[in-house]
Amino acid sequence: MGPAVGREIVGKLYGLLARVGAMRVTSGFRVVVGKGVVLDGGDGCSDVACDGPCDVCGEAGAGVCGPSMATLLFGRSLPDVRIVLCEGCRVRVWHRGLWWLTAFVVAVVLGVGGAWGVVVVWPWAPWSVGVVGGVVGVLVGFFVGLLVPGRTRLGGQGWHGKPARVVAIGENGWTVDVVSGALAARLRRRGLEVLACDVVEHDVVPSLVGGIVAVVLVVGVLWWSWHPEVRVVNVMDRPLEIVVGGRSVAVVPGVPGEVEGAGRMVRIPRGWWHLRAQGLDGAVVEDVRVLVGSGRAQLFVPGSAGHCFRVDRRAYGQARQPRPGSWELPQTDRFHTLHERIDGWFEPNPVVGSSVWLSGGVRRAVRHSRCR
Repeated sequence: MGPAVGREIVGKLYGLLARVGAMRVTSGFRVVVGKGVVLDGGDGCSDVACDGPCDVCGEAGAGVCGPSMATLLFGRSLPDVRIVLCEGCRVRVWHRGLWWLTAFVVAVVLGVGGAWGVVVVWPWAPWSVGVVGGVVGVLVGFFVGLLVPGRTRLGGQGWHGKPARVVAIGENGWTVDVVSGALAARLRRRGLEVLACDVVEHDVVPSLVGGIVAVVLVVGVLWWSWHPEVRVVNVMDRPLEIVVGGRSVAVVPGVPGEVEGAGRMVRIPRGWWHLRAQGLDGAVVEDVRVLVGSGRAQLFVPGSAGHCFRVDRRAYGQARQPRPGSWELPQTDRFHTLHERIDGWFEPNPVVGSSVWLSGGVRRAVRHSRCR
């Protein structure tokens, strides 16, 4: 794809955003304010009130405020540029900020809802499909946001909100886009270089992009929560195929004795499932219906008749020794839900006083042996 084709595509995208009211190009100004420069407003402006005309509608001003803060500048101090707003424009600016927050929340809620809907319809959906569902939800929220009341244009010109906006930080200072002629004239009188330029105003695009980023992060976390791990341990002398809800998820080799880290971790969607373990010849060894995801760890041990499993606990440092120090898992159960964190699988806990676990705490390890 050549540069000309790329520019054409970007131009069409900008045109689409302009038609839906998500972006506008306005004639304005650009000024760089040095990081050490403090502008008190001038022309009768103070921190409390200003008698000059409103920078939006031209009416008598009734107060001042600073420029809005771009997302990339979050947490950093801003240049003290004063903007004159009358009471009516101040209210509209406040409504615009409230609308933006509402549009962002709608986008995030619908995005997470879209991802959750994908998982409900297709529990085995991979993480990427959940993200796609979330992005689709954000796009729906984007168009729903256009209908939310409060998206008021200020006289059809300039920002839907404040008439100046910090857009970047450079070596020379803060870059501020201005669409108010009155504010640009005041900055000139302060000795700053003000250049005429086209100012691109993004309306709901920040909430759209912010919603997508938030959904990608949230869906990533929720997907791991929606698909907890189950450790499958095969104590037989032959491999077993694990089938969940009619879907083959793993082939686990047989390990009759206790071997550190034995078994395979399988991610299974939360909920009630039929777990079936069968030989490679199709002979069924175990078939149980279990609830996955109700504990902090799950253990599936098909064909484990005559084998016993237990959890050993040992305290280190200032931690109090737990009682009991060990408990047996039910021998008749093949699926175990453990409600405590497991730190080791089929390995002994380090002895007290060793160089391990110097910070203290209680360590828990699952052990395995033949039943007496």
